[in-house]
Amino acid sequence: MFILFGTYTFKRRISAYRPIHCHACGEDTLGMQSSCFAVLHLFWVPLIPMGIAREWCCSTCWGSPVQTEQRQARGGAIFLTLFVVMFWTGFLLTSAADHDHAMFRNLALFTTALLTFFAWYASRCKTPFADGLSPTPLDHCAICNGALVVGDKTLCSECGAERLG
Repeated sequence: MFILFGTYTFKRRISAYRPIHCHACGEDTLGMQSSCFAVLHLFWVPLIPMGIAREWCCSTCWGSPVQTEQRQARGGAIFLTLFVVMFWTGFLLTSAADHDHAMFRNLALFTTALLTFFAWYASRCKTPFADGLSPTPLDHCAICNGALVVGDKTLCSECGAERLG
């Protein structure tokens, strides 16, 4: 039996922009943040609303400005975190008589591996929002050329996108 699932996105729009360095194409360009409402579907029937999803894309290549290794490392971090949480949950739910030295050793090993992975990831994480890039125009929107309204946030009067850099 096949189970068909995925996500639907509704009302996708550009919500912000800023200068970025894209790791996909290697250009210093304009990065655009799109936001949409995401819903998980099963057999094309929308079931679970997942909230507002936001992602950055490069205006030159339309790729993700985040390095591929970082996206893969995030998936590994989620998997390792779930594994450690399940291990800790199993440890806490068993009686003290069932605990042995191997369980304590494995618990310490997996927790240390998780903390080491997070330290490595934090040291390797390169943000696409590098300092020193040429700023975006101050008087008009870089996306639609509409006038910018300055307040608590700098918003475009035409498309509603926020200027972040």
